[in-house]
Amino acid sequence: MFQEKALKKALSHAFKNPLYFLCLRHLRDNVSRHVQEQTTDKKALGSILERLFGVGGIQSIRDESEFETRWYEFEVKHKDHFTKEYLQSVEERFKDHVVLPAIVMEKCGTAWSPFNNNR
Repeated sequence: MFQEKALKKALSHAFKNPLYFLCLRHLRDNVSRHVQEQTTDKKALGSILERLFGVGGIQSIRDESEFETRWYEFEVKHKDHFTKEYLQSVEERFKDHVVLPAIVMEKCGTAWSPFNNNR
């Protein structure tokens, strides 16, 4: 998940304030790996992945204030399964590279589905 730094730097040089999506499959794999390092509770892992990536999960939000509300609820419920720094980085990636680009694309009349995002 942290290997996109070179891509981000290149895009920033080529475009002013570029929006780009992160691959949801790789983001999901990274979150899953992190949670499994923190706990062996498979039920907690399933709940976390569903709330983030499931149908109606955080990845499907198309409103910034709804994102903030739902992320806060997610954080309260699952904070024990993440380090503070990791949780903050995942929030940033979801907001900046999943939710906000999808909102912009929909405003431009471009249909986007998280399932088209390299899944």
